[in-house]
Amino acid sequence: MAKSTWLKTAVINYFLRGQAVTQPTAVYASLHSADPGGDGASEISGNAYQRTAVTMGAPSGGVSANTNVVTFPTATPSGWGTPGYCGFWDAQSGGNFLYPGTIGTPKAINAGDTAQFNAGALVATET
Repeated sequence: MAKSTWLKTAVINYFLRGQAVTQPTAVYASLHSADPGGDGASEISGNAYQRTAVTMGAPSGGVSANTNVVTFPTATPSGWGTPGYCGFWDAQSGGNFLYPGTIGTPKAINAGDTAQFNAGALVATET
């Protein structure tokens, strides 16, 4: 999966046009019901869902994964389905979509479940 449309533009502006790019002060993981593509589409919404702060590891071969356990809020009053994709943003809400990603083992998040992903489960790949 390639970087987002926003990030592609930022990289070109920085390296080829000499324009400053502001580095995020934090990165937030999101959950998606389908491939988020270049713009963060199909993000879960409602039922107490919100993005959660994540720490990403140093890339190896163009791949970076979360280094911390990522715990989302408890799904209530209904579940979130089975998100098979994740995303990475520079804000907890709104903001710029940075990278689409994959979830190592997708799992159903039913009403009352607290979605939690171990280190290494949320992966961004530079292609």
